Amino acid sequence: MYLVIRYIAYVGLGVHIICVPLFFVLGVPVLAVFNIFSSVAWFVGYLANRRNNHALAITLLTTEVVAHTIVAVYCVGWHAGFQNYLMAAISFTMFNRALKTKLIVLECIGIGALYCALYALSIRAPNPTLAPALLETLYYANAVVTFAALAMMTYFFRQASARAEQRIKELADTDPLTQLPNRRKIEELLETERLRCERSGRPFFLVLADIDHFKTINDSHGHDCGDAVLRRVASVMRRTVRKIDIVGRWGGEEFLIVLPEISLEHAIEVVERLRRGIEAAYLDFAGTRHSVTVTFGMTRYDQDRPLELCVKQADDALYRGKQQGRNTVIVVEPA
Repeated sequence: MYLVIRYIAYVGLGVHIICVPLFFVLGVPVLAVFNIFSSVAWFVGYLANRRNNHALAITLLTTEVVAHTIVAVYCVGWHAGFQNYLMAAISFTMFNRALKTKLIVLECIGIGALYCALYALSIRAPNPTLAPALLETLYYANAVVTFAALAMMTYFFRQASARAEQRIKELADTDPLTQLPNRRKIEELLETERLRCERSGRPFFLVLADIDHFKTINDSHGHDCGDAVLRRVASVMRRTVRKIDIVGRWGGEEFLIVLPEISLEHAIEVVERLRRGIEAAYLDFAGTRHSVTVTFGMTRYDQDRPLELCVKQADDALYRGKQQGRNTVIVVEPA
């Protein structure tokens, strides 16, 4: 909204300033003087927009466009094309979030009715103030400015729409607490990695990680502390793995890690580095220092086994790690 109003204000202010001397030269002093007031209105609207008062800016600029159209059509007639600005005014009105929908609809109907009324009153009585050739020139100029304004509004709202759509997708794919991919997204990434493995024949490693004694942390120190632990573990994982690796929150205190394009030896090194990094990353919460550890279960995926089976084997390896004392890495090779 800020960008739309700012750039539309540049165009409107520039056009009105040019029109002040132009209409004095053309012998239409009323319209020249009105353009002075219009320039002030557009400048005030520009300032209101800079102060993030978008509703005031839109209301002021829309009112000016309507008033200017009435005066211009009255002074120089329909054939100069000033009524075209009403089309841009309708689009501008639609974006006034301070107004209720019913009021916006009524305003748009009113602008449309004004357009028809101006046509009915002026088309049969061409104003002889300006020569036909000059009226035609003004018509083309006004058409260009109108379409430029509409194009600018469309462009910026298209950009805003694309950004909003991307943001919605990110929110749908991201765990809000850890800012990691959520389970829905991680399953989608897993499927992509499975297809890549089928094409290339190169396997990848699946790792399930579970925070040790997480229930005890929640019960003893509260869920806020548990949330802080989840964020800390996620942060260590994010900065420790390679750029091509995938880390996501699988659910609760569990994380899933995908390690593509790597040997078993190097995969174990990556996971061990993760384990040590989390163990060393003490968490200070509410005046108390907490030591957090994580148990890892790891297996290799290849084309001979379903993906669901690999996830289960990684989970089984994780369970074995819990039984063996936690804070460890257990690897289960496919049979």
